Amino acid sequence: MKSLLYFLCFLPFVSFSQNEFPKDWTGKWAGDLHIYSTDSLMQTVPMELHILSTDSAHIYDWALIYKASDRAEDKRDYKLIVTDSSYVTDEQNSILLDGYLFDNVFIERFSVMNTLLTVMLEKQGDELHYRIIAGKQEAIRDSGGAVMEEQEIPMVYSYKLGSYHIAVLTRQE
Repeated sequence: MKSLLYFLCFLPFVSFSQNEFPKDWTGKWAGDLHIYSTDSLMQTVPMELHILSTDSAHIYDWALIYKASDRAEDKRDYKLIVTDSSYVTDEQNSILLDGYLFDNVFIERFSVMNTLLTVMLEKQGDELHYRIIAGKQEAIRDSGGAVMEEQEIPMVYSYKLGSYHIAVLTRQE
């Protein structure tokens, strides 16, 4: 139990070999974003992700485009800034999101308006798999905090998941 706990606690600090992100991921990608609640598919929205080179080797144009039929196209223009140890998504409105690459999975984790989000973009062959896991930031359960057989069990907090989004994107250009 103790070794498993150490593994789970320190796994986020393990650095895997980095591939050519974002260079090899550039292009215009498109697919359908499926948005699920805990019990059903709530909505399907056509989306695009544009990852484009700029004049700077350390800055990429990064645009998310949602094309819901019941409203105007929603385009979000960002900049992806490559740093020495991570990546920063600049929303160009004073919001900066830190991202990290684990092998072929780009991950950002942040909270906004009491919602905790994990955004993952994974390159699988010729596809990009885009996922968002979202839920309230407050714990719905806390457990642990006991001593069992002379071993201190740490406190563990559980969080309710509100939605899961997934899109399989293929290169358009």
